[in-house]
Amino acid sequence: MSSDGVTGGILPVLTDMATVLFPGMRWSLPLRENHHCSTIRSAVASHDGVLAVFTARAKKTASNRYNLYEVGTLARVTNLVRCSCCGEATAQIVGLRRVRAISFADKDDFHLVGFTPIADHSEDPETIGALVSAVRDAATTMNRLFPRCRYTTRANEYGRMVNAPEDLLGAIIDLLFYLPVAERQRLLEMDPLSARLEWALHEFQKQLDRCITSPPKRVQLTLLH
Repeated sequence: MSSDGVTGGILPVLTDMATVLFPGMRWSLPLRENHHCSTIRSAVASHDGVLAVFTARAKKTASNRYNLYEVGTLARVTNLVRCSCCGEATAQIVGLRRVRAISFADKDDFHLVGFTPIADHSEDPETIGALVSAVRDAATTMNRLFPRCRYTTRANEYGRMVNAPEDLLGAIIDLLFYLPVAERQRLLEMDPLSARLEWALHEFQKQLDRCITSPPKRVQLTLLH
């Protein structure tokens, strides 16, 4: 788990209807919305770049704090970059750990959230270690089947880099890009950690089974060689 030094309190809250941020996940957020810009500015200026990210349930009420899921993710803004060709600003954000909202408050054109961290219960290290290895192996296999796919390449690379088991799903989340937002949110809220890893591993296995039983022509040729 990333060390952030934050055990609870009040932080700016970033809301998004299409993204479920996981611990260990890297997110590039284009700063096109005013409330996104205000939230990032507050986090960088007053909170050492730390903020909370919560997913909205529907687009038409994406800025309505009462329509947010209760479980979100503590995150840190690691960099602010501007595209040299178009000038668009982007915030580079990394997920730190899961949190539960306990209160919301308005602050100018963005929201503040009172939160408490969600701790994973202690589990057998050997069980967690075996699940971590299996998930990483699945990501590697997917990358071998689809070596030119940016999702599998990035998931395999990031999955090998993380040290904390609770950050693994965020690192390889690209492999679950097809899941609806509500399903990804359900995975974020799932306890304990072993249940989240087992669920993801089951999803990966279903993908691999489809590739093996009915592979696309490109994969078929790869398997023949």
